[in-house]
Amino acid sequence: MKVEIYVEGTNIPPKDIVEKNFRECGKKYKGSVDARRILESASYQDIAELCPQAFRPFVEFLENL
Repeated sequence: MKVEIYVEGTNIPPKDIVEKNFRECGKKYKGSVDARRILESASYQDIAELCPQAFRPFVEFLENL
């Protein structure tokens, strides 16, 4: 199974990609539950690395406080 990831600058909303990945695994994405589980398992440094336009500047701001 190929898991698709979001790439900044594309026209595909990240939620659509996550929902598609869940469907391909035979599950339904429940944003209020699954989003939290997904983010809890990721480090903020990894998210900042993968989201340089939106999340990285926020992380850098917080780290410089």
